Amino acid sequence: RAEVDVDEDGTADLVVSKPVTFTSGGQPSSAWPYTLELSASPSSIYANMGDYSTIIATLKDATGGSVENFTIQFTSELGYLSNEPVPPTVGSTTASALTNKNGSVSLYYYGARKGSAVISASVFVRDLMTTLQAKTVIKVLEGPGKPGEDVAGVMLDIEPETQVLTANEDGY
Repeated sequence: RAEVDVDEDGTADLVVSKPVTFTSGGQPSSAWPYTLELSASPSSIYANMGDYSTIIATLKDATGGSVENFTIQFTSELGYLSNEPVPPTVGSTTASALTNKNGSVSLYYYGARKGSAVISASVFVRDLMTTLQAKTVIKVLEGPGKPGEDVAGVMLDIEPETQVLTANEDGY
């Protein structure tokens, strides 16, 4: 509503009322809440830098629809992340990937040492001006497995077939 007092006598000489309708920006599906889901398969691997767990993050909108072209940031503990299913040549505990048309990204975790590895994912959602976070845990086992290339270790070539090796309490 707008009023104008033309003769300045304190009484509105011209009054105009106009209904105003406000509409939200963006698609209805862009409303709260977004969800970020994170999973690891398998949930346990050997600490040999040869075995890996596939990490899948999925971003969905309020209707459960997929959200494309969002960058998801990842961090890991006790191992390394790779965007390819090949052991990383340079170990990195961080990675990022862009969600596809299904709202998902996949990357690979390689365990470097025994323990419970926490994998964290986060994504900034501009519509909400907030960052969503999710975590999953991978059990990294010590034991048999295939050693990866360039993984530190010991190679023994012993002749004759029987030898006695003595190690102190520090393993030397």
